[in-house]
Amino acid sequence: MSNMQFQPVTEMKTLVPRKYAFKAQSKDEALVWQQNFRQELSDLLGFLDTEKVDPESQLIEEVDQGDYIQQKVVIKTSTHAAMPVYILIPKGVSGKIPTVLAYHGHGPGVIGILHDWAARLCQEGFCVVAPEIAGFGERTQTGLEKPGTKAAASCHHMATYAMMIGKSAVGYRVRDSLRLVDYLANLPFVDIENLGVVGFSGGGTLAFFHSCVDERLKAVVVSGYFCGFEKNILPIGHCICNHIPNLLTLGDHQDLVGLIIPRPLFIEAGSDDNIFLIEFVKDSVAKAREISSIFGCAPDESVEFDEIENAGHEFSGRRSFTFLKKHLGLL
Repeated sequence: MSNMQFQPVTEMKTLVPRKYAFKAQSKDEALVWQQNFRQELSDLLGFLDTEKVDPESQLIEEVDQGDYIQQKVVIKTSTHAAMPVYILIPKGVSGKIPTVLAYHGHGPGVIGILHDWAARLCQEGFCVVAPEIAGFGERTQTGLEKPGTKAAASCHHMATYAMMIGKSAVGYRVRDSLRLVDYLANLPFVDIENLGVVGFSGGGTLAFFHSCVDERLKAVVVSGYFCGFEKNILPIGHCICNHIPNLLTLGDHQDLVGLIIPRPLFIEAGSDDNIFLIEFVKDSVAKAREISSIFGCAPDESVEFDEIENAGHEFSGRRSFTFLKKHLGLL
């Protein structure tokens, strides 16, 4: 009897082929594939059909940071959910400003990036919008643990609860991001036609999936994330808030990325990242470039890649900021 019969995941891999494995041979075929896949992905993520509400924005504080103004606002994203958002507005700029959504990684929340790479982006001339992602920072829910037991991370509890109602934490976060873009479209200083996104780690997850379903994002930077579920994320055992029930019945990263292309995409990864392994990142980038050629794009230009030598799981921005300036009208 073969040892394979004792390996449950080996069997699972044979059960359901990826419905939207990218097989298009022409741009026209690819566009039809995109339309169908995007709709099914939106349904699968969950929460995206939540009724829209008035954001009822409240300005909580405004701080002069020298070369930019930092506002903190709170907006409603659904009847029962509100989200703190930090908006960094460069001084000395008038009219509508090219804008970048900045998504923080898995951890304490948005505060850690405000005076690091979010501020650096603002100093490059962008309006930068950094929301507090659900499950982190101020949006960490407490009081869920049973007395006498160790509390699970807020994002874990949120993700498992979402799964139990047939949805996903990723979908919840994407829903918030869609509502955020709706809100930004009505701000007089935001150039919504030149809107990009950059996300690191868990924020890279959000940047990736938000871009898959929202074509209003014109340029996309994913740092420390793009590698493949089957080959990397599942075997390594990442936080369950990365997981989306039934996703592999539709596609993996190498298919999903076709929902972003032909919009310009930049992938950044550390050569020594021990949770998003560089060999799998490179493999996914190569597949993304194959897809870009079907859309008639120059692969190296539509899908740019920067391997940061001797870097672990960390954000760089050494080439991606220039990429954003090029594609969002600042160069």
